[in-house]
Amino acid sequence: MFTFNIVSRIKNPTWYIGLTEMLNTMMLGNPLWKYQWLNVCDVTHTHLIILDFTDVQDNQNLPDQDALLLSMQSGYQLLVLLKSNQQHMAHELYASACSLLFVDERQFHIRNIVELSMKQRRYISPGIERCVACAPVLPLQISFTPAEKKILEGLCRGMNGVEISKMLFRSQKTISTHKRRIMLKLGVKNDYELATKIDFFQATKN
Repeated sequence: MFTFNIVSRIKNPTWYIGLTEMLNTMMLGNPLWKYQWLNVCDVTHTHLIILDFTDVQDNQNLPDQDALLLSMQSGYQLLVLLKSNQQHMAHELYASACSLLFVDERQFHIRNIVELSMKQRRYISPGIERCVACAPVLPLQISFTPAEKKILEGLCRGMNGVEISKMLFRSQKTISTHKRRIMLKLGVKNDYELATKIDFFQATKN
């Protein structure tokens, strides 16, 4: 019999009840496995520590104990709960070693969280992965050449490569080369992700 030890620092009872029901279901399907909630945060004997950041607006003003836990090297022991409207926090916490979960998404499985924790690997829920993949990058953080800025302006107006080529009196090959460099700087892989970030740029100007 193996016991999976969890320390809960969940503030919202809804999240606590939901995770407990998932764990109970998992336990029913695994007779040699059980879990228990612990009150004391002992990293040595704890497999998973759950922090509830669903009501936190800025991860720069976290309680000292939470900030200390986030600095742990064994980040796989730490699961941070967020809501899907906290995309900025999700993007910032993604750079840390902790596991991340949007509690209001429906595509995660508690088994994956437990198994990755036991394998000493972090868990990133599907919603977090999508959020980070499409995370907008502020234009002030990136340096564009004058040519790239003109092409970005055309893209923001909804123009395609042919139209931008005619507007700037440049070959389509040149426009495509600049566009690839823009995509590289923005960290996007396809036209859909590029359009997502361009939409964000337009929204920040309005």
